[in-house]
Amino acid sequence: MADLEHEIRERYLDRLDEATWDDCDPCLDYGAQALPYFIAAFEAESTPSRRARLVRAIWQFRDMAALSTLAMALNDSASEVWKDALDGIVTLGGRQALAVLTRARTALAACPAETERLAWIDEAAAQVAKSM
Repeated sequence: MADLEHEIRERYLDRLDEATWDDCDPCLDYGAQALPYFIAAFEAESTPSRRARLVRAIWQFRDMAALSTLAMALNDSASEVWKDALDGIVTLGGRQALAVLTRARTALAACPAETERLAWIDEAAAQVAKSM
């Protein structure tokens, strides 16, 4: 497993700032076995643009195991991160995704400063509900 982690780190995680990184597809190269490494990298990352790229990579796996990380990313202070998380939640879809969005909306409802995020969450929930 250490070899796989090293390969993923070298091939993807250490190259997050490269312009061509968005053209990479770890899902095709490694499948779901790579997902935990991307989740761990997201959880440890402090730079918003890098967190956003990691969130995009995480939901590209199209694996429901990513949903809890995407839910956590909804609370990120950087709009690029939580907007990418919403894209991923909508992509995954289903009842679990709708539940994540409902919980996020409830948690933010009392925050008047979060009107933009609430509007985005409402739109995402509508998209998920429509696709069910």
